[in-house]
Amino acid sequence: MSFLTMAPETVTAAASDIAGLGSSLDAANKSAAASTTGVAAAASDEVSAAIASLFSSHAQHYQALSAQAASFHAQFAQVLSGAGASDAATEAANASLGQDLLDLINLPTDLLVGRPLLGPGPNGVTNANGVGTPGQAGGILIGNGGKGGDSSAIGVTGGAGGPAGLVGSGGAGGLGGYLGRGGTGGTGGLLFGSGGAGGIGGPFGTGGFGGTALFFGTGGAGGLGGELGGTGGIGGTGGLLLGNGGTGGTGGVSGGFNSAFLGGHGGAGGVAPLLGEHGAAGGAGGAPTISIETNTQQPRPYVDISIGGGPVSKVTLDTGSIGLIVPPQDVNSASLGTPIQTGLSVTYGNGSNFLTETYNLYNTNVNFGNGIVTTSPTQVGVITSVTHMINGVSTSAPVSSGNAILGVGASNNFSGPLQSTPVQALPGDLGSGLLIDQPAGKVQFGANPLASIAGVFGGSVTTLGVSINGANPIYVTNGANVDSGGLWGDIPQGYGAPETNQGVVVQGTLIQFYAGNTLVFGEHVGGVTQSPVVGPAGDQVNTGDFIFENVPIWLGYSPANQGTMFFDV
Repeated sequence: MSFLTMAPETVTAAASDIAGLGSSLDAANKSAAASTTGVAAAASDEVSAAIASLFSSHAQHYQALSAQAASFHAQFAQVLSGAGASDAATEAANASLGQDLLDLINLPTDLLVGRPLLGPGPNGVTNANGVGTPGQAGGILIGNGGKGGDSSAIGVTGGAGGPAGLVGSGGAGGLGGYLGRGGTGGTGGLLFGSGGAGGIGGPFGTGGFGGTALFFGTGGAGGLGGELGGTGGIGGTGGLLLGNGGTGGTGGVSGGFNSAFLGGHGGAGGVAPLLGEHGAAGGAGGAPTISIETNTQQPRPYVDISIGGGPVSKVTLDTGSIGLIVPPQDVNSASLGTPIQTGLSVTYGNGSNFLTETYNLYNTNVNFGNGIVTTSPTQVGVITSVTHMINGVSTSAPVSSGNAILGVGASNNFSGPLQSTPVQALPGDLGSGLLIDQPAGKVQFGANPLASIAGVFGGSVTTLGVSINGANPIYVTNGANVDSGGLWGDIPQGYGAPETNQGVVVQGTLIQFYAGNTLVFGEHVGGVTQSPVVGPAGDQVNTGDFIFENVPIWLGYSPANQGTMFFDV
């Protein structure tokens, strides 16, 4: 049997729509009243007068019925709006009641032994000395252990995961500091439960040991080896009576192409003491890559990251901006601490259509996946308000709807407090640049691993030649933006691009870009919805994401405050 659910925000929106519809109908009725309730006779004879009187009488009855319907409509909209607010309050009260009940159940054991009876153990934190504290134990009867805190101090092991109760899984170990081992995974439940995964090693460090299962359960997986070639952690031991050993951790990623730091060795698999299979050894570490995906409807590239130990979030990989800005649901607010600056703002877009996001600034770590984690605190902006400006009309939007944007451009053309990207906080060669290879579906950190056909100074604002339908290129000095977040791009008026009534380049127009005398990309633009905008003469040339969909491009952060871009084969 299915249950009926109601989202309060949906009900509130429906009430607003219904109220708006009622206002529109009321206005239409009033507009029609004068001409329908007093219909003039078509002629001076009795028949015309009778017909006019009949129509006027019907109109008067209609207006009376409309007034009753409007009153009913207003009452219905008011009830619906009240229902939305009431349901939202009920949901909040239910959540609070559930937590209050759980707190009441856990109160005796919390007071006696400092541990809940039911529920997960709290996660560890990073203390003022850069040491990850252990995750706390899960509920005595049922509960997973808390995750160990991440360590940031050199050589310090990550916090250990907390043990589970009678039933539950051990908590994962925390991230190790530079040269430090990842934290050991927590012990599985006494009756049943798997050990927690070992934490990721710090740069050059070994992954944490997987947690041990006690009687029944699988040992935890060994932690990933640290960046720049760390060894993977050893898998945890399986349950004494039944359970497989944990898989060994994968070795840490290499330092990039032609680096002295090769990928690390995988960790050994965990042992199965009685019934079960020994865990498989972890694989060797490979190139420092992560996956990238492209939205073909709104062409932009996206990658998954985790901020401050929070949830995995999808962010736009944007060469046309710098710094990381995300809505509040994309971070672990408990780990962020106090903001270092408040009330800042950033604007994306141009002309009369743009987005402004106000944010508070924090220092934290960013995990790109595959064991690739920043080793020094990096700045992250958390959105506090969102405003859209569309054709001169400004509207506010919910904070949760703010765009999550990872700006990876060099700081040659950006103002404001954000003057670096989290990529630059990666250790060793990994922070020197990144290859955006959308054709291969990946991003690779570090030195450029591919052969180049041309290079230019600037990242992403640079000098490019623009050719329309094979004409001699017009060279744009320090005004061409190679912008992965720029949708279909922008060709200013005066460059010879034919324009449709919709203000975009005519379908089938050939647009080519040159670096010096080298052609780096050319395309015949698609339909109306997939063509570059023809902007005002003062606009900046913008390649949009189409060039990235077809050409691997490496962006480097040297020279400082300018950057370099290479168009690869």
